[in-house]
Parts: sequence; structure tokens; C-alpha cells
Amino acid sequence: MNLLGAVQGPAFFWEGLTYLPSVCILATMGRSSKEKALRTREKILARALDLFASRGFEHVSFSDIGKSLHLSKGAVYWHFKNKEVLLVELVKQALLRLKARLALQQKEINSLAQLEEYYVLLVKVIIEDEFLLKFLKVVYRMAWLPGILASVKQEACQVMLCPEEVSLLILDRLKRENKIRLSLEVADVVHVVECFVGGLLNFYLTHPEDKKNERILDYLKIGLRSIFKGFQQESAYE
Repeated sequence: MNLLGAVQGPAFFWEGLTYLPSVCILATMGRSSKEKALRTREKILARALDLFASRGFEHVSFSDIGKSLHLSKGAVYWHFKNKEVLLVELVKQALLRLKARLALQQKEINSLAQLEEYYVLLVKVIIEDEFLLKFLKVVYRMAWLPGILASVKQEACQVMLCPEEVSLLILDRLKRENKIRLSLEVADVVHVVECFVGGLLNFYLTHPEDKKNERILDYLKIGLRSIFKGFQQESAYE
């Protein structure tokens, strides 16, 4: 579900990350100039995220980003080779935010109940973080091309395990330990969970009148508990 994977993997594009000539130039700058350039870079990223979330990635140009910050298009290009590279940096920031909150939880999953807790924490982190919510809007609005998806999946795994991969690993182990039904295909279980969680987040984004975090988390817990109960062997939820 890649950030979640509300769109089966379209959440991370890393292609071109190694191309950042401005980074090389920054290394030769004085401290004051370097700090100013880095601040400008962060402003570009923040404004790009706002515009991508409100208009859609495909409908925002470097000129749009530059004009909104009173910068030339060339100034934006100085920091980022193209929109995809800029998106890559937003992806990196989103992943690092998630990783900081989820890393410990991932290491402690030994039951279906703990896997449920992991997903609840994941959604809680996202809906309480303005950056991640905006990025999720970008994810839902983008027309993800196959080439971008392939690069995204390959590179995203270098930053952190996505929820889909965490679930596959945990459920496969629980199946081998006879804690979920042996007749189940683990990939199918994960797909059901990913669709449910992704759909719930989409509901959260598209129904602002129901934007009550506690209510969404309650829906999530009820749904996950029902899903996992249907897959478990007796006592597997302990």
C-alpha cells in the first residue's frame, strides 16, 4: 500500500535523485550563501507540495512554483533537474517522517493484534501530520506511469519497509507458525487489508465534514479486527 499504498504502490518516485548539481555547487559556497540556498530549496519543496496537492502533479509547472515564490523558473531548475526529481525529495521526506515513527513498532509485531496496532499507528501518524496528508493527496491525484512505479518501488525499499512488505513478512511468519489459516494466500490477505486502509484514508481526504481523527481510528480498528478475525486460527489474536 505504499504510503500507504492506497493506490497499490504509487507512492514513491526516486529516479534522478543522484542528479543534483546544486548540491555540488553548495559544497563550494560560503556558509551564509549555502544557508540561504538551502532555505530557498526548502521553500520550493513546501510550495511544490501545496500546489501538487491542490492542483495535481501533472498540472503544476516549474514556472508556477517559481511565480508563487517570486522566483524565476531557472532558479527552481537550479535546485531540481525536473519535477520528478523534486517529487523524489518530497517522497524522501515523507518516508523519513514515517520511518521515524514506525521503525520501533515494526520490530515488535508478533501477532495479528500487534499488526493491527501497527496499522492504527500508521494511519494516526498520517492524519496528524499536515505534510503527510498533503503528500497523500498528491499520491491519490497522480497518474502514476509504469516506469515511475518501477523506479519508486525499487528505491523506496532503500529507505524503509512499506506497510505492504511489513504485512507480507509478518503474515507469512504467522502462517508458518500456524496462527492464521493455512489455506489462506498471504498476498490476498495483505491485499484486502491494503484496500481497506487505503479506502478509509481516501474517505478521510474526501469527506472533510467527517474529519474526526478518533472516529476514523475507531472505524479502522473495527475493520481490521473483523478482517483479521476472519483469517486467524483460534487464539491467534492473543
